[in-house]
Amino acid sequence: MFNKSFIVCIIIIILIICIYHIVNNVNCGCINGFSVGGQKHSDRKHSGRKREKLKNEILELNNNRCKIGDDVSCPNGIKCAGNQCCPDGSICPSADNSFTGCPNPVKITDCTDGHSPPPPPPGTCQTEKECPDGKCCRGDPKKCKRCGPCKVDGDCVTGKFCINEECKIREPHSDGINIANQPRSSVQIVNNTTEPWLHIFLQYSNSDIIVGEQNSCKIKQIQKSIDPQVVLPVPTKKWTIISYNGSYNLNEPNHSDDMQFSDIGKGSRWQKLSLKKGAYVILEIPDFVDQCPFRILPLKALTNKLNPDGSDNHREWCHYGALYDPNPPKSQRKDCGKITKMELGKDAGLNMSAVDGVNFKLKAEFSDKLTQDNNKFITTYFNKNPCDDRNCIEVNGNKKCGCINPAKLITMDKSGKPKYNIKGVPGSSPGIYCVDGLDCSGHHKMFPIDKGPGIWFNDEVIDPSGQPCYRGTCNLQGKFKKWADNIHYGQCATSQTEYPNKNISKKCGEGKGYTTYSYDYDDQNSLAYFSWPYKMKLTYYDLN
Repeated sequence: MFNKSFIVCIIIIILIICIYHIVNNVNCGCINGFSVGGQKHSDRKHSGRKREKLKNEILELNNNRCKIGDDVSCPNGIKCAGNQCCPDGSICPSADNSFTGCPNPVKITDCTDGHSPPPPPPGTCQTEKECPDGKCCRGDPKKCKRCGPCKVDGDCVTGKFCINEECKIREPHSDGINIANQPRSSVQIVNNTTEPWLHIFLQYSNSDIIVGEQNSCKIKQIQKSIDPQVVLPVPTKKWTIISYNGSYNLNEPNHSDDMQFSDIGKGSRWQKLSLKKGAYVILEIPDFVDQCPFRILPLKALTNKLNPDGSDNHREWCHYGALYDPNPPKSQRKDCGKITKMELGKDAGLNMSAVDGVNFKLKAEFSDKLTQDNNKFITTYFNKNPCDDRNCIEVNGNKKCGCINPAKLITMDKSGKPKYNIKGVPGSSPGIYCVDGLDCSGHHKMFPIDKGPGIWFNDEVIDPSGQPCYRGTCNLQGKFKKWADNIHYGQCATSQTEYPNKNISKKCGEGKGYTTYSYDYDDQNSLAYFSWPYKMKLTYYDLN
């Protein structure tokens, strides 16, 4: 019989052997071998380094086997999964063998068994090709993915980018140069639209703009309103190009008829800049008479000619007045809209205006009163489309819109014989028009009954109707408020912003930011002051 001490020793030896095999990755259930990948291998012939080398070889062999769509390594070690391309252009080792979407249509390594997985359930996808145009294949790459709008460029296949939540080929694009690096007294203009040529009208004298304080320009403009023969001040030097990247043409009209351009305003003098898609220019601001204001106006063209002939019979430019004319001088684009304007003067007021309407998105960067102290520039970015789909077109998969402000529709036709505020015109209110704040209050009008935009008198707000903001968009109602909120999306104030007994929101103003001027009553949130070093950068985009 064995004594108890002998039995205890045997048990301890067995435990020591098991622990040894566990530490060395050996299955205790198979003391005479070890298991890798479900296969048993004898341990008797291999010990030390030889056994470790064999084990690593078998582990590597097992690692080279994969299912279609598994996370694996490209030849250069970068991870990939399924139907994707490696950085060297080859096909991912775990891609389906039918996949051919890479520059190098060869699998340098193939870890699959060559069999394709079953087709994905309806509504799901493995690649963008299985989704409707513009949609991407999003979700966990190890599971079935669903088609939907993209969020980032990586959601799209190689060569396409996420633009407005759709996978598209990117048009020529320019960021121009940083506004801080512009020369003083300059305007940079960047064409990031899909228009082959963006046409910008640069005014250097205008009888319609009268700025606040007395100056020689204002005096002449007032005189001209009484006597049409009065000549407006003209700078000795007009708009000139300082530097550029891409093709452009800066043209000055040669005929007197060209000066009376219906979309720009009678009495104006201007030059026309035609800027090719993806290009930018930097222009020197003319030596205007102090506080003499000017406008910068982008017009859409019906053709791609660089120089208009000025004829009403062969109109080249979008002309809103002809959109609903039963016998227009020329067929008009539905996306003409009214002009997204910049109105400003040196040491005078500055605003981005959508009072009449809009035809392009616009990012405006400029110097205000505090820039010379803090070297910071202000940005006003109009980037949300307020237009009805009836005011849009599609060209090569790119949507383009342009429309008139519904507030303008009811205030511009005072004759009782409206031309624009008629049935069929998007945003119109047939039979309704008004001329001032009180008159524009009521059903289907801009303001609620008996509530208007308020009055500012002797540095105090006179607002007996108790509105929670002074002339801000909180006063508006219905479609007029909706328009303004689209125009002010992401800006310093919206219709939800309240500032009782103040003339401006605490989030807007010098050194902070401004809104796009959105309706026919002075809104202090929209009024900046263009100051030294007189720099501005304007980047235009499609309104979509």
